[in-house]
Amino acid sequence: PGMAGIRLCLGWSTIATMILTQLTNGVAIGARKGLQWPSDRLRTTYSSCHVLPWRLTRAAFKNFVSYASRKDKSKTPSLHRLPRLFVEKNLSIGDYINFDSIQSNYLASVMRLKQGSYCLVFDGVNGEFQARIETADKRETTAVVERESRPPPVTPIGGPVLIFSPLKSKSRMQFLVEKATELGVGSLVPAKMRRTEVTKINVEKTRRHAVEAAEQCERLTVPIIHDMQDLSDILADWPPECPLFCCIERTTNEGLADEMLAHRDPTSKLSASFGLMVGPEGGYHDEERDTLMNHPAVISVSLGENILRAETAAIAGLSVMRMCGGVGDRKDGGG
Repeated sequence: PGMAGIRLCLGWSTIATMILTQLTNGVAIGARKGLQWPSDRLRTTYSSCHVLPWRLTRAAFKNFVSYASRKDKSKTPSLHRLPRLFVEKNLSIGDYINFDSIQSNYLASVMRLKQGSYCLVFDGVNGEFQARIETADKRETTAVVERESRPPPVTPIGGPVLIFSPLKSKSRMQFLVEKATELGVGSLVPAKMRRTEVTKINVEKTRRHAVEAAEQCERLTVPIIHDMQDLSDILADWPPECPLFCCIERTTNEGLADEMLAHRDPTSKLSASFGLMVGPEGGYHDEERDTLMNHPAVISVSLGENILRAETAAIAGLSVMRMCGGVGDRKDGGG
């Protein structure tokens, strides 16, 4: 009814006009060639109609029909298709968000969102919200929080602590941080060991990689990124009642899964008190091995017979922990 009906009628009229035009052209061509009516001319007419751009006609018809029955664009699209961004502020319904320049460019230029479009935002504490774009510009985009899409996590940070030796390769270091975030790690603690080739890390850049991974994998939290510390300081501050599973190569220790299930508290659904440590490229120094074996919280474990690269060992260890229930699930915000 109304304008939609008029547009639909116009669409049918356009299609009919195109078909009649083709028929008329076919008859005219047959007349110019002196063909007999009706058989020869009809054959020519059919040949002319055969070149009718039927796909284009059908597409035009579908466009008119879909336009007539199109749903209101103001309705919210499916949540899993919306862009998702982390915001550095405590969010609640009704809040206004001023995205930074990088996020604004992503929303306005890359995703091409307009005023009235929707996106998802989370702050790592209060859950996930659906926000409506108020102004869309690649330099400054604003939005208003309309409703909650997922409740806050049970704990602010769910998941184990990963202690690792920073990698010299930037791409491999980024890969480790991203995959550890996706697997639900709670904290990343870079450790300076005897064979560590890196003297310092860029905490801000490392956190950006973790934020991007959290946005992509739909985590409700972002892991804590610590500054680089000496291994001795980390062990001195580690609570003796919290198990620290240390992956040591070339040992006859039990597997990580067996040890973790044996030491896991059956009354606890979370394991933020668990820790996983992987050594540097080249392995632990003999003195470091002795220090680790004498620490009351350290449990020496094996990841198999093969010698794994540092980032592979971290991902394998976190994957085993996830399978054993030692990494926070979606409702806990860990992944």
